[in-house]
Amino acid sequence: IDLFHKYGDIPVTVFFIISGYVLTLNNHHRISILNKKNYIDFITRRFKTLYPIYFLTLLLSIPVSDSLTPSNIGFWNFITNLTMTQIYIPIDKFYFSFNSLSWYASCLMLLYLLFPLIIHAINKLNIKSNFSIFMTLVFIWSISYFMARTFFEINEFIYWLQYISPLSRILNFLSGIIAGFLFI
Repeated sequence: IDLFHKYGDIPVTVFFIISGYVLTLNNHHRISILNKKNYIDFITRRFKTLYPIYFLTLLLSIPVSDSLTPSNIGFWNFITNLTMTQIYIPIDKFYFSFNSLSWYASCLMLLYLLFPLIIHAINKLNIKSNFSIFMTLVFIWSISYFMARTFFEINEFIYWLQYISPLSRILNFLSGIIAGFLFI
């Protein structure tokens, strides 16, 4: 059980990678030309898919959550959850407030916002010719991640940085995007 507790976040990491991969395979042709219309169309489709269920689970979680109590900074918890910004605050009373899994949807929405910009940058960089550089960076990040998890005490900030933060999850997502580009 300790092993699952210590490395249980690996499936979440894999899901972020798969999300980047599948999104690339399904959408690279629609947004290969970055312009305002393509960007807005892509974001609107993603928002319409993600936000309604996100909002519904937020509403359903209110009666069973202690996130509105004064000790849990209730009003700001609700506002950050409503705006999908709770993941930017490295305090568990924010990123795990209300529906404690909603941090994932918030992070995914940010990655959706960045996806067209990433695709544009990758098209400009010709990633297939720079694949070994990218894989080296992913390898270094992966080793440092597991070393930190194994050898250092995990406090609230380190946990946020490694597990919740969009800074770490964008690397997972980018790995999937690059893998998707290799198969296009």
